[in-house]
Amino acid sequence: MANTLLLKRTTVAGRVPTAAQLAAGELAVNVPDGKLYLKRVSGAETVIELGQTGPQGPTGPAGPQGATGATGPTGPQGPAGPTGATGPKGDTGATGPQGATGPTGATGATGPTPAHQWSGTSLRFYSGTSWGAYVNLKGDTGATGPQGPTGSTGATGPQGPAGADGSPDTAAQVLAKLVTVDGAGSGIDADLLDGSHASAFAKLTGATFTGTVTAPNFVSSSDVRLKADIAPIADALAKVQALTGVTYRMDGQSARQMGLIAQDVQAVAPEAVTEVDGLLRLAYGNLVGLLVEAIKDLHAELAHMKERLDARD
Repeated sequence: MANTLLLKRTTVAGRVPTAAQLAAGELAVNVPDGKLYLKRVSGAETVIELGQTGPQGPTGPAGPQGATGATGPTGPQGPAGPTGATGPKGDTGATGPQGATGPTGATGATGPTPAHQWSGTSLRFYSGTSWGAYVNLKGDTGATGPQGPTGSTGATGPQGPAGADGSPDTAAQVLAKLVTVDGAGSGIDADLLDGSHASAFAKLTGATFTGTVTAPNFVSSSDVRLKADIAPIADALAKVQALTGVTYRMDGQSARQMGLIAQDVQAVAPEAVTEVDGLLRLAYGNLVGLLVEAIKDLHAELAHMKERLDARD
C-alpha cells in the first residue's frame, strides 16, 4: 500500500515558515503561492525555497559585432509641392500733394473817403465825433423889388418888375462859410469851385458811413519810409485757424453779408481792430499781411511733407 506524505502547509499567500516551525529536513508548502520550503542545517538553521532561481551569474563577454550590412540605395525624391499662390499686390502709395500756388500780391487798401455829405446845394462835415450843420453854398436871394403904386380905385395898377437876384458868393465867401463849420485852417473848398474835385485836396482824419461806399480805388500809405518797429507776423497759420468766416445780416438791413467777427479778430490780430463810440471796427485791409504769412506757413508744411515722402521712396 502506498504511503501518503503529509507536509506542513499554509493557505495564506506570501507566508514563509520560520526555522523554529520546521525540523531539520522537514518540508513546508504554501498552497496559494505554490512554493515549497525546506529547513536546512549547514552551520546555521535556515529555511530555503526549493526550486527558486539561484543567483544570477556574472555577465558573459560580449560576442563580436556582426558585419555592417551594405547601405541600401536612396529612394527616389518625392515630387515637388505646388508653388504657393502669389500674395496680393500692395496698395500704391498716395500721390504727394501738389505744391501750393504762390500768393497773389495784395491789392493796396483804398484811401479814406472824405467825411462830408451833400443835401441839394448844402454841405456838412464830420468832425470825428459828430456832424456839423449844413451850409448852403448857393448865393443869397436878391432883395424883393419895390411894390408898384396902388392904382386908382377903378383898375388895379400893374405890378412892378421883380428886383434883380443878388450876386452869388465869391470863392472866398464860400470858404469863409466852410471855415465856420470845419474850423480855421481847414483848407477845404467845395467841389469844383477852384477847378479841382474835393477828393484831390480833402484832408480828413476819419469818417463813418451807414450806407454803401463806392469808389474806383482805395489806397493806403505803405512806404517803408513811413513805418517803424517793423516785425514779421508770427504764428500766422494758427491765427487764421482761430478765425471763423461767417455770413450775417446787419441790424435794420435785409441783405446778408459775409465777413469776420471783430471780437474774434481782436483776440489774435488786435492791430486790425479799432473801437469807436464803444463799438469795434474791423480794417479788413490790415488782414492781408496775416493771410500772406499763413499761406507761406502752409507752403513750408507741404514742402516738408514732400521731402519726407521723397525720402521714403
